[in-house]
Amino acid sequence: MKISMWMILDKLEQYHPRYTISDGSMHLTGIRFSAVQDDTQGQFVCVDWEKRPDGETWIRLFNGGDEIVCSGGLDGLLNDLMRIFDFYNAWEAALWEAASHKSFQEVIDIGNTVLNNPIMISDMRGNVLAMSSAFVNEDLSVYWNESRERHLVPDAISGAPLLTESGEAATWTDTPEIYIMPDGSRTIGAYLTVDGERVAGIGIWGRNRPITESDVHLTRMLYDALVSALDAQKLSLPLHSSAAFLTDLLSGAQYDDESMEALSARYPPPWRLIRINNPLRRDEIHQHNLLQRFWAYPCVPFLYEDAVIVLASSGEALALVDAVFPAQQRLYSQVCISLPFHDLKKIRMLYEQNRFIGQRAAQTPGLYRGEDYALAQLLSLFGENEQALALLHPALSKLKQYDAGKHSNLYETLYQYLVHGRGIQAAAEAMHVHRNTFIYRLERAREITDFDAEDPVSRIYLLLSYMIEKQGNIHDSITKN
Repeated sequence: MKISMWMILDKLEQYHPRYTISDGSMHLTGIRFSAVQDDTQGQFVCVDWEKRPDGETWIRLFNGGDEIVCSGGLDGLLNDLMRIFDFYNAWEAALWEAASHKSFQEVIDIGNTVLNNPIMISDMRGNVLAMSSAFVNEDLSVYWNESRERHLVPDAISGAPLLTESGEAATWTDTPEIYIMPDGSRTIGAYLTVDGERVAGIGIWGRNRPITESDVHLTRMLYDALVSALDAQKLSLPLHSSAAFLTDLLSGAQYDDESMEALSARYPPPWRLIRINNPLRRDEIHQHNLLQRFWAYPCVPFLYEDAVIVLASSGEALALVDAVFPAQQRLYSQVCISLPFHDLKKIRMLYEQNRFIGQRAAQTPGLYRGEDYALAQLLSLFGENEQALALLHPALSKLKQYDAGKHSNLYETLYQYLVHGRGIQAAAEAMHVHRNTFIYRLERAREITDFDAEDPVSRIYLLLSYMIEKQGNIHDSITKN
């Protein structure tokens, strides 16, 4: 087995080591006694020592630019150094023996003899496959207890944002690395990949002792053994025909009437489309865990792009979110619920509405309803059309030109009058001016524009023009920011 300088350092605490380790990769296979390292000795940790005038012996272990300097008895340290290699070789052999039995639990428990911290492995749906036996019955935290009792990765863990040690937002990869949880604790996490498919995840929490670089190297060995154990019983998400059909519809594939009728018979319209997206973290374990929860209800959940999508009954969509999507995960996720619809061929439009809502919410977590954003989206569609902008009521440009020259506010006066249903008092209060002042400004605006407030068509045209223009201004502001 190849070990690293970090792994050696972890076993020499009694010698009060001082160290400089920049590489620390796992490439060491043995020991050489030499004051100089040549090119042929890259795989060995070299040992040199010096007896100090005060009688103390300093022992130097080095490899390339990595160095560990210890003080103490030379014979004891050399014996311990050889035992370190024997220990890790025996540990590696035990790991692979357990992996040959295809036992996740056995592999984790053997890994735990060295890592000595709680370890958990789960499939991509968040189902816990095994937990460290040494800790499973201990009440370590509410999250660990929840995993033990429900056999599911806790929502607060699967949905919480992660940081690298340098403070950058991150998510798991296929290589075990150190991450910082929201509570400041250090963890090691990675996806387990078999034949190019992510089938599980492994997490290690610093509890008995702090997570170190040595733990990362050891976890990578544990990772390889678990992948071997997983290979014979690979777990993957079952592909439901309804979910596959809806995914094809969203992707623009040709629909077939028979599938559409079958889905409509099973889940009668009207429907709403729910889009759940975690802007801070896009973990597959988190997403598959959510999918599994929705499967217990009459709906069609599936993954599309970077989000969990759910086709649900219109009348039950809100209750479904409350039942399935825990409050803890809403701290980090956006839940967008579309307007109701009856025609599955329009599902792409409703998906775009949910995306529009998410963009308007500026990636802020929370629950958002289509009814609250439908007008804004409709106006945005008008505002993106140059012909629509050319057809705006001419009164708007007249008022803006007048305001620019006179430093007045007639443009906003007329808008508030219309948007408040021609209510003088409410409009004046909205502008924080006296009623008489507002009436004077309104009359001046009417004179300049020849606007007929009694004509309902004229009022609707002018108010719609205001909304389209203001929508364009909002869009420009968002774009600039």
